[in-house]
Amino acid sequence: MALSRSRLELLLRMAERREADARSAVAEAQRRFDTQQSIDRELRGYRDDYETRGFARPSPLMLENRRQFLGRLGAAIEAQQAQIAQAAEQLRQAQARWLEQRQALQVAETMLEQGLARERAEQERRAQREMDEFAGRRPLRAGFAP
Repeated sequence: MALSRSRLELLLRMAERREADARSAVAEAQRRFDTQQSIDRELRGYRDDYETRGFARPSPLMLENRRQFLGRLGAAIEAQQAQIAQAAEQLRQAQARWLEQRQALQVAETMLEQGLARERAEQERRAQREMDEFAGRRPLRAGFAP
C-alpha cells in the first residue's frame, strides 16, 4: 500500500532534519579534531624551541630541570596523540552517521517523487476516463435531440 502524500512529506522532513543534525555533528567533530591537531603542533613547536635553546653555562640543576621539563613535554605530546586519535575516531563515526542519514534522505526523496508520480498518473487516468465517458455520451445525446 502506498503512503499518502502528507506522510511521504513528513518522512522527507524528518529525514532532512536528521541529515542536517548529522551534518552539524560532522562539522563539530571536524572542529574538535582540528583543535587537537593544532594543540599538538603547538606542543611540538614549543618542545623543538626549548630543545634548541642553549644555555651559556648550564649548571647541573638547570640541566636536570631541562631534562624533566622535556620529559613532561614529551608526555604531554603523547597524551595529545591519544586525544587526536580519539577525535579522529569520533570524526569517522560522525561521517559514517552522516552518510547513513544522507542515504535515508535520498530514499525519502525518491519515495516522495515516486508517490507524486503515482498521484499524477492517477489524476491523468481519471481525467482520461472522464473525457472518454463524456465522449461516449455525446453521440447518445445527439441522437435524442429534436
